[in-house]
Amino acid sequence: MAIRLFAALTINESAAVADASVAVLFHATTAETGPFVYTWEFGDGVTSASAAPSHAYAASGSFRIVLHLIDPNGSVTTAASSIEIHPAMMAYLPATISPVATVGAPVELSVDVSAGTPPYDFHWVFGDGTDSAEQNPGHAYTAAGSFVATVTITDAAGGVTQLSQPLLVEAPGGAANAPPPGSLTTLEFVAGLGVAAALAGALVWWIQGRPSRKSR
Repeated sequence: MAIRLFAALTINESAAVADASVAVLFHATTAETGPFVYTWEFGDGVTSASAAPSHAYAASGSFRIVLHLIDPNGSVTTAASSIEIHPAMMAYLPATISPVATVGAPVELSVDVSAGTPPYDFHWVFGDGTDSAEQNPGHAYTAAGSFVATVTITDAAGGVTQLSQPLLVEAPGGAANAPPPGSLTTLEFVAGLGVAAALAGALVWWIQGRPSRKSR
């Protein structure tokens, strides 16, 4: 009785690969008639009695998978396979991304990725109804406001990581926050108060310190 072992994630016909923490599906096929009793050994100390188990490895490395199959007559058949587990994908947004942008000026976004199983797919969503499939896109917002740019990275083994970058988009020249024409800015107002206070102090000193005139 022949048993063939399959892993859902494969590089080619002869090997299987996955990322740590990514679930791998296993199943066995046989020409015999069941029901069968299954005992799976995944090579990392974890076992399963399911006919088609799912298993995620916690660490990277090469693992030998063994299946013991017991048929209705009590006969035991053993099949084996192997799987290569890569370190879990890691990604981060560089600190060079500016959190403040100007309407119409491109925001240079980027993401650095390592480990996992390349190649990687990228999907940026900019929070204004537009998106991009580039790893390091430039994007110009057409309106002022607060936005969150989110990137989802998927590798060839099914590993998924998502990161977000908050952005504050301002109107050119800060016009969105500018005071109405003819009004004073906060700085001008404070400076004006300082000048007025100085003048008032000088006036009080002049009045109080001026010699009094005696009437003749």
